[in-house]
Amino acid sequence: MRINQSIVLEPKSEVTLFCTVNSKWKVRGRVEWFRDEEGTRVGLNQPDNPNKPPLPGNFVSFTVGPNDSPTPNLILRPELRDDTCDGVARPYDVGRKTQQLMLGIDMIMKF
Repeated sequence: MRINQSIVLEPKSEVTLFCTVNSKWKVRGRVEWFRDEEGTRVGLNQPDNPNKPPLPGNFVSFTVGPNDSPTPNLILRPELRDDTCDGVARPYDVGRKTQQLMLGIDMIMKF
């Protein structure tokens, strides 16, 4: 088992860890933190959303999931992601929540 990591430090910080199980499978985890002190980078001015920009706060996401490589040129990456905001606004679910949980999947095909 091998663990790879990457760290990016900017106004946004991200830590990603990969654990190689075998040649076909990896497990990954990622933590992202984004601080928007002025509230100028987050928020959509939609008529049905009670939040009106600016939306200042700290935005944190936790993501986990496996990487499956069924063939040498294909990677499938399902994931479970939790997003949270500690600001006064409710940026998720059209202004109703400060947290959201999502399932996602993507595919990488190498040529």
